[in-house]
Amino acid sequence: MEIRSEGRPSREEWDWIWRGCGWATAFQSPGWADLWARVPAAGLRPRPRRIEFEDGAVAILPLSTTRLSRGWLARRGMPLGTFGGWIARMPLAADHVGAIARRLRGGVGELDFRLSPYVPYADHPDLPRSGWDETLAVDLRLGFDAVFRDWSKGHQGALRQAEREGVRVARATSIGEWRAYHEIHQRSQARRGEGVQADHGWPLFADLARSDPRDARLWLARVGEQIVGGAVCLYARRHVSCWHAATDEPFATSQPLFLLVHRAMRDAAERGLDWYDFNLGPIDGMGTGAGERLVHIKRGFGARALRVPILRHHTRRARVAARTRRWLERAGAGA
Repeated sequence: MEIRSEGRPSREEWDWIWRGCGWATAFQSPGWADLWARVPAAGLRPRPRRIEFEDGAVAILPLSTTRLSRGWLARRGMPLGTFGGWIARMPLAADHVGAIARRLRGGVGELDFRLSPYVPYADHPDLPRSGWDETLAVDLRLGFDAVFRDWSKGHQGALRQAEREGVRVARATSIGEWRAYHEIHQRSQARRGEGVQADHGWPLFADLARSDPRDARLWLARVGEQIVGGAVCLYARRHVSCWHAATDEPFATSQPLFLLVHRAMRDAAERGLDWYDFNLGPIDGMGTGAGERLVHIKRGFGARALRVPILRHHTRRARVAARTRRWLERAGAGA
């Protein structure tokens, strides 16, 4: 399979292909790229690539760039290490992916991103794979009743406790509710100090609040009228990612997290989505030693690990820059 032409897609074409792609995630959307382009500290700019094959098939590589080495070198990848990879409205064969792999090796410059495990032929041998990561996800295709039976006994018990203590969950419908959730996130960050997740500022959440409700939803837990936790879920055609979650520590014993996941997961299954993806990101309020506990908690929801290829390709220019930087660092240390 040969590539007939390449170029930059319009935002409208990118969005149209993304919404029609059966394996897409929210992280491959133009909305996600635009969101981070509006965060000055991220230093990201959308640089999608349109690839048309000789048989007429069209794929989009939804890459963004960030500047390296004082601005003269650009690295292509995905915002915040989220999933990347090709999207298309029609099925792609191994030959299509082989052509994409050859282009990634020589035609897009400095490259570094995590390949979505849902893309076809993610294990293609020609891809510039440098290692593996993983995500934790729940397969919803058997329906929510089957999924819930696979929850651990402890998780099912925590859900019943949340219900006994009067926790209620509903979608946020106002900017004020998004603001209240962000304040919970900030309090969690302040308690934890230097955490594993960046303190995402209010403008980012405000942008999410203004997103199309098909693409981003905030599920909120309340005790009485008090908002005590929430989960931000990002949606694609067949996939939902629980991207960010936070609970207020004084209400942690009411187990709001378990009712939040229950409602969001059931909603996704009822809407016919295939995957509820936890990723491997943190939950605010987990405290010290959260990493291993977080994996244990996510597995208790019936999540299983999916392998995530890490794609890297370093250009000759980047290798020279890296050697020069190391030499300058050594020279500075010896001065």
